[in-house]
Amino acid sequence: MASDSGDSGRVGMVGGSTRNAEPRLRWAVTLLLGVAAVLIAPAVLFYLGFEGAELLFSRRLPELLGTRWFPQEGLIGILPLVVGTMAISGLGLALAVPLGLGTAITLRFYASARLAHVLESVLGVMGGMPSVVFGLFGTFWLVPHLGASLATGALVLAAMTIPTFSLLALAALRQLPDGLMSDGAALGLSRGRAILELALPSARSALFGAGSLTLARSLGETL
Repeated sequence: MASDSGDSGRVGMVGGSTRNAEPRLRWAVTLLLGVAAVLIAPAVLFYLGFEGAELLFSRRLPELLGTRWFPQEGLIGILPLVVGTMAISGLGLALAVPLGLGTAITLRFYASARLAHVLESVLGVMGGMPSVVFGLFGTFWLVPHLGASLATGALVLAAMTIPTFSLLALAALRQLPDGLMSDGAALGLSRGRAILELALPSARSALFGAGSLTLARSLGETL
């Protein structure tokens, strides 16, 4: 009996120590992953700066800002790349923000809960779709019909970023107080006016953040 009690005590101590060790292990793994994530960005910047320093310092600024991009011939004018990237990103964002904001407003204030859940799932799938899929769609469908132009690139970029901005804007609108629309109705405002005069101004900072993240993705995808 005493032996059995001793064995049970030792098993309990081992089990307790194992349970106590599990949270510490999870904390250590989480800390390690967090530190690695923080160090990745500076490491990438250092690598790009180290590898590109010789090229950048060996070229004069007018040559770098030239309009001819033929790397095999030693001509690396980046002006067309910068201008094209900014133009396509700006046009794509000009299309994506109104459409994405309208989608978010519809899902938040007009659609039923079931329909909103289904459409949000569709947006999630589209937002997680690899960008090469949109690129192939633009190359083999839009370009033959519309031609290769900045407008075509902007359409492809807008289709790529609308789901991203819609989901971010929807998350911003869902952070608003539940009674905001009721307050607007009590003041005699229609639903549309309450959205324009109460909801959107209240979520302005979050919507601006959503637009900034969408612009960052637009620039990256365009490059």
